[in-house]
Amino acid sequence: MKKIFSLILLYPLALFAQPVTCKISIKITDLTSPAVLYMRMGNHTDTLHTTNGQMTWNKDIDHPQQGVLTIDYTGNKRSDYQPLFLANGHISITISNPDGPYQATVDGLSEAVSYENDLWKPVHLQNEAINELKRDYTDAVNKRSSDTLTRHTLIFEAVKKCFDIPRQFIKTHPTSLLSIEALKYMGNGDPTNADRLNELKALYASLSQKVKESPEGIIYQNKLNLK
Repeated sequence: MKKIFSLILLYPLALFAQPVTCKISIKITDLTSPAVLYMRMGNHTDTLHTTNGQMTWNKDIDHPQQGVLTIDYTGNKRSDYQPLFLANGHISITISNPDGPYQATVDGLSEAVSYENDLWKPVHLQNEAINELKRDYTDAVNKRSSDTLTRHTLIFEAVKKCFDIPRQFIKTHPTSLLSIEALKYMGNGDPTNADRLNELKALYASLSQKVKESPEGIIYQNKLNLK
């Protein structure tokens, strides 16, 4: 499971905060054992319990932000996770195939659907492809195969393609709060990588003023040391 980290804000968010009410309806089909769900937002986690594989979560949050839903299938010692963009409105999630590869459908709130289909899912699938290429490369190295250089090149190209997903989203959605989440996919301003840091600063500068002054935008701004 990926580790979700929180960032420390250097000055108050109250000036730009926009409290919203988010409602999430969750249905797990063909559930054969109990499941406990956890919704994490920053440093806060809510514990949710399903009834016959269904539950509804209502939450007032101080501003639109990413959350992570973790599904713990207590009967088969397995957990899945589902990043979500939480904002004002209703999100419907249908989780299928609890005993096999994770499958979920997100409907409802347009920002949540866009986050799922335009960012999280394509990046996740590309990362899976990268991991498969890395396994192939390791196997080729161990077997002293003659095509290790080709396999290494394929990994490099796949990683570039993975970064292109959030990069293109930012360029085509400068007024969307989701572009801050896309920036996080690209990194958080590693000072030892000047080229990447300069690109992140340029992409951030291309966003609308409203997005940059949003709570998550200010957090990211501080991470890049732009203030």
